Amino acid sequence: MSVRPLLTFGLLVFSTVLVAASPSPPQSSESSTVPESTSARDARLFGVFQLVRFPNEPCSTTELGTNGTCYLADECTRNGGRAMGTCARGYGVCCVFSAGCGEVISRNSTIFRGPGNQTAPFNCRLTVGKVNENICQLRLAFEQLSLAGPDVDGVCRQDQFSVTGASSAQPPVLCGVNSGSHMYVDVAPGSGSQVTLQVTTSGTQTANRDWRVRVDQIECSSPSLAPAGCLQYYTNVTGMVQSFGFDTNTNGPHLANQRYAICVRTNAGFCGIQYDACPAINNFTVSESLGAVKGAACNTDYITIVGVTPDGTTGTPVDRHCGTQWSGDAAGTSSSGVTFSEPFIVYVNFDATETTVEQEGSNRGFCLSYTQVPCGVSSPLVAIAPLVTRPEPVIQRPHNPYRPEGIVASSGILSVSNPAEQDAYDYYNQRRPGNRGRAEDPEKPAARGWQKRKNFYYG
Repeated sequence: MSVRPLLTFGLLVFSTVLVAASPSPPQSSESSTVPESTSARDARLFGVFQLVRFPNEPCSTTELGTNGTCYLADECTRNGGRAMGTCARGYGVCCVFSAGCGEVISRNSTIFRGPGNQTAPFNCRLTVGKVNENICQLRLAFEQLSLAGPDVDGVCRQDQFSVTGASSAQPPVLCGVNSGSHMYVDVAPGSGSQVTLQVTTSGTQTANRDWRVRVDQIECSSPSLAPAGCLQYYTNVTGMVQSFGFDTNTNGPHLANQRYAICVRTNAGFCGIQYDACPAINNFTVSESLGAVKGAACNTDYITIVGVTPDGTTGTPVDRHCGTQWSGDAAGTSSSGVTFSEPFIVYVNFDATETTVEQEGSNRGFCLSYTQVPCGVSSPLVAIAPLVTRPEPVIQRPHNPYRPEGIVASSGILSVSNPAEQDAYDYYNQRRPGNRGRAEDPEKPAARGWQKRKNFYYG
């Protein structure tokens, strides 16, 4: 609908209609506006128009698995986008902004596209510039990422997807099938910083290689910002977490040299989280011996979820988890694992040195479904127990020589270099028994760090 200067009648009535669009982590503050005439009779007599305003938010396109941004048709065309469906009750079009190999972009919500059906060796690079100086993160949504899988040792030797230019630790190199996954990349605020996304292929590949990676830019003050140190971030009460490359082959191997944190926001009214194996073949096969392996026996490839027991309240808590069976205890008798230790984080540690002892050829990685546990309930799958208040976080880490009060853990499983862990540690120190009843000093770095991110851990 074209916008014409028809607002010259004697009476103008404006009403704003907010049209909901599909939710997505980065929320836009921009909107499009178009006047809509009412009935022809009303327009003749009164010149009545309705001002229809809708936000420029993500929308579903006519291309399966691809999201766009809702714009007016002329706005989409003027900005170099492509209309792929409608949105906002037909007032807008689902506009897709795409970029390919060798391009430099500075527009939010742009899709990095591969050439399609690529079987020969190839090198493709996209440079991402920030839309403004107040951008602190990029969210890369892998709407499609299909590359050649790793070799028998889990190493991405043939194909690689890599990210460079992050202001914190560089994300791990990926290969294989990762469609539907995502990662957050920290960028330094201010001008000048750029991030490079690169796909490199070598050798021939019978299966087609292709990718569509949506690049969303998140402002430093946005509630969509992921906590520091979290490569992946989930905000729903229920969901699923899995290792990169899990969907490549049901028999594995999982990717090597993977070290990162998967974070789940603690929603309001919830105190714990329960993990169960997904209904998939080889849903938990992470090196080492057969069965449920816990603790110090996991020393090469493993995941860390702190304070896990079958119900979160009884039994001996375990932190490291590996082997070929997910369980809440070392005996392998419980199919569920529950923890009340916060924040909710799954630390992934897959080393770069794979051996036949680790049985990498049959290890697919992990796929766990999670359900947050309401306060006052010991587990979503058991009857309500006596009131369970939010317990003190079970934070175990090696002694930190720069913190005389630091906790000394026998297993030494958590790294103080991870900012997400440091926030949890600072929060723990503020809630230690010796500090109870004291007013937290907002000028202390620890207090400021937790206050800054508390809304991400507690929705």
